[in-house]
Amino acid sequence: MPTASTSYEQSFRAAQQDWEMSCLYPRERPAGVCGQCGEEGGLLFPMGMELLCPDCLDGLRKRSRAAYYEPYTAAHPAEFYIGWWLDSLPQEERGALLLRLLEEAFRSLPAAEQEEIRADFCTASPDFYDYLDQRLGVAE
Repeated sequence: MPTASTSYEQSFRAAQQDWEMSCLYPRERPAGVCGQCGEEGGLLFPMGMELLCPDCLDGLRKRSRAAYYEPYTAAHPAEFYIGWWLDSLPQEERGALLLRLLEEAFRSLPAAEQEEIRADFCTASPDFYDYLDQRLGVAE
């Protein structure tokens, strides 16, 4: 014979599972009523302390979404700027934008570091000495 404690624990676990499932999944509730339009039954989504039908949930999303654009993109900067926005630009605009950003980043470096990077680039470039000779007026 089950004890009162065992019976209580089983009831509690069953209620907890029902509650967890209701939080995770939309549900058919014949007795449920949409808190916005009053539609009875059908697929309902929990929203705070009320239930919403799919049409009202869609309307709420459309009315509310603009307020969440900025915080969402701020929370996902790499996906937004690199993975979506940059990829959506035409090739010419993308190149010009990257060049401008890289120039700004380079100019923000200390002068000594800029000089070292420029020296490394120039001395590694195969045509730098031809360029230098031309500027110095060295005859070939």
